[in-house]
Formats: sequence, structure tokens, C-alpha cells
Amino acid sequence: MRRLVVFLLAVSAAAAFAQRTQIELKSAPLRIRIIADTIPPVIRLDPFRPLEPGFRFTVRDSVLWVTGTVTDLDAVSSLELNDTPVPNFHGGKFAALVHLHRGNNIVRIHALDRKRNPRDTLLAIYQDPRADTSAPTIDITQPFKGRGIRLLPKTATIRVGGTVTDEGALAAIYVNNHRVDSIAGGAFHYDLATDSLRTICVKAVDSSGNFSVDSVVLPPHAFVLEPEAVTIPVTGKFYALLIGVQTYKNPGIPDLKNPVHDAEALGDVLVKQYTFERSNVTVLKNPSREKIMESLENLHGIIQPDDNFLIFYAGHGYLDKDAQQGYWWPADAHSTIHSNWISNADLRDQIKRIKAKHTLLICDACFSGSVFRTSRGADINSDDIPTTQAYKNRSRTALTSGEQDVPDESVFTRCLIEFLKTNGAHQFRTCILYNSLHDEVMSNSPNLQSVEYGVIQEAEDSGGGDFVFIKRPTETK
Repeated sequence: MRRLVVFLLAVSAAAAFAQRTQIELKSAPLRIRIIADTIPPVIRLDPFRPLEPGFRFTVRDSVLWVTGTVTDLDAVSSLELNDTPVPNFHGGKFAALVHLHRGNNIVRIHALDRKRNPRDTLLAIYQDPRADTSAPTIDITQPFKGRGIRLLPKTATIRVGGTVTDEGALAAIYVNNHRVDSIAGGAFHYDLATDSLRTICVKAVDSSGNFSVDSVVLPPHAFVLEPEAVTIPVTGKFYALLIGVQTYKNPGIPDLKNPVHDAEALGDVLVKQYTFERSNVTVLKNPSREKIMESLENLHGIIQPDDNFLIFYAGHGYLDKDAQQGYWWPADAHSTIHSNWISNADLRDQIKRIKAKHTLLICDACFSGSVFRTSRGADINSDDIPTTQAYKNRSRTALTSGEQDVPDESVFTRCLIEFLKTNGAHQFRTCILYNSLHDEVMSNSPNLQSVEYGVIQEAEDSGGGDFVFIKRPTETK
């Protein structure tokens, strides 16, 4: 009897396997149940252009490519489109050309597996040679214009506004899933709550169902923590030493085009829009090593403990990998002789001697991030304290264009100057400037140029503060 049961099991298993079915075995009393394949194939169409739900799919052309995939637990035996076999149907993928007549069209996709389980998908298409098939164009102009992130005042709400254009009529505009009630000539605005706001997303839908989406991801510090009314009691002065080296005496070092212009442009915005007096801003154009060191020495005798000091360098940089030391190349540098180079150690010693409350080094040169090499990744926690406290505490920090090669037309300096010109905050810390520049520089540079920010090690920075940029009440011409 046992042999008969085993024999019957073997025969049933073989039959089930041959028929591509499943066997379910249960314990005593022994039962056998053969489960047949009754699941039809699955048809997935590749997406056409984005279309808002509830709108009919409209096309201009009289022909349309329909593509997608068909899958099944077993195998698909046939695929038809409007009762016509689909040619070149391989590996579950298909593509077929459909001829449309003007007006309503129904496209039927019929799939059959080897167990004769059918699946039908219907596609409704309206053909009109004058149909609007283009998505609207969105231009966000408030709270800032363009892709650059700007600092914004910390208020309960923020106004998002802009314009939407389309070849047809607009049906709706949404800001963060809130429908905008008033649309005048394509112009829109909506007040969003700033609490926990991380993304601004605008969606526009036209009367044909075409839609487009534009969004901006805000950095962690897009909003100023203090209200505009809270101002820092500044007692010291703001000094700047701006160095641009683009013309080199040694033919072994190629000349650059923009460093001098960059240094001058930064000086203009600091004097016109921020609390830097013109008499306290020095611009060095193609200086020698001696001239740079002499200028730092002079400032050592001028800058007081309550003052603020900004150093900017744009020019060639070099990294000695054996010594793990970075260098600036002044105008009289030689590519193979170190005597006229300025090392990170030289800069660190000069910064240590200058007794400013805050010293910020901004460097746009190849391998400028090596200034942090004595201790990588030092934390700056001043973004967690109020700006007034960050200004009260001492700091020695650097903001650089990273540790890779930097092109002559640097995205770093361009974004830096653009940010300083257009931000709407009365005062902001450098850590917030860093957060705003980081993604903007990487997304707009062809070589994924990075931005680094940190403490300059061994420069007597023990206060945990941060350099604070403060706007003038009115611009200086």
C-alpha cells in the first residue's frame, strides 16, 4: 500500500511539473492538491508625457508608439494590439505603432499566457492636430529669483510667487499641494508657513492636463534664526586683505584670467553692502611673496582684539603630497623652487599673531582645502547657538573651494559674490554661508567642485564662535 501511495505521488508530481502547476502536500492524513495557473499576465505601459489624473490623453500626431512590458508566472504565448499580433515581442518587452484617426481612439492590448489566461488593457487616446501637448513653464521669483539659495528672514510665513506660461489656458497652480486661488495673467503667489519648511514645490496644470513641477530644496539654515530687529552690538572694525594673483613671472606657471577681478569684485560688495570701510580693505593685485607677508605684518600692528579680519586668496595653489602641505603661489613663485611659496603653516602663523576676535580665510585655489589637513573634519557648532553668541566668541575659520583642481572661471567665487550681493539677511554667520554655497557650487561646476568649511587648527581658536557678516543700513556708493 505504501509503495502505491509513493507511486501516485511521483506520478502526480511529474504531471504537475509538466503542466507548470504547483503541488501542495499536507501531513497525515496525506492529501494532494494540484493548484493550476489561473493568474493572467501583467501589462505595464511605458509612461507617456505627464498628465494630470482626470484628463484625457491627447496627441497631435496620427501615429503613436505604444511600448511596455508583459510578464507572467509561466510564459506569455501571444500579444495583440487592436487584434493585430505585435511583432518583435521578445523578453517581455514590446513596441508597436498605432495609427489613429481624428477624435476618440481606443487601443486594446490583449495578452494571453500558455494556460490561456487573458489580460486586456484599454488605452483611450484623443487625436487632434491642434491639441495642446506642451507642459506649462514655471518661473519662481519669490522668495528669491534663480537657483541660488538666499538667506531669508525668520517669519511665521513666507511668500512664494512667480509666473506660469503655457500655450493654452491654465487650469490650476499648486504650492506645496495647496491650490492657489488667485491667478492673474499667469502670475501667482501663496504664503507658506515656515515651520519645518524644507522644500518649496510649485505644480502647474493646463486645461489639457499637461503639468510641470519645479521645486527648490532649502538648506538647513535658509532662515535667519534671529528676527531682523535683533542686531549685534559691534564694537570693533572689519578689515579685509584681498589677494588676486593671475600674472606669473615664471613661464613655467600658466597665467590665469579672473583672480584680480574676483578680488576687486569681492572688495566692492564688502564696502558697498557690508560694514567694511574702504580704508580698511586692501586689494593686492599680482603681489609677490614679500608683499603678501608685508601686508599681513602691517595688519598685525593695526588690528585690535575686538576687530574682525577677512583674508581672500584667488590664484594658483599646490599640494605637496609627501609633506602633506598646501601652498599659495604668489606672482614671483617658481614651479619647482619653494622659496617664494607661501605654505599653510606660514598662513597659520600669521593668523595666530593677528589678535582679531574673528579671522576668516576664504581661499579659491587648487587644493585650498589642505589648510585643514592638521585635523580633518573639525566640528563647528556655532550654527546651534544664536548669532549674537557666535559673534561674541572668538573664531579662526576657513571657507575653501575644496581639495581638487579649480578652473580659472571658478564657480565658488562667483556663487560667493552673488550670495553676498543678493541675500536678504541683515546679519549671518559663515556656517550659514557655507550651507547655502555647498550644493549650489557642486551642482553648477563641471568638475563637481566642492566647498569646505572648518576650524584652522593650531591658530589659537578656542572660542567656538563664527565670523559674522553684517549689512550696512544703506549701501555705500
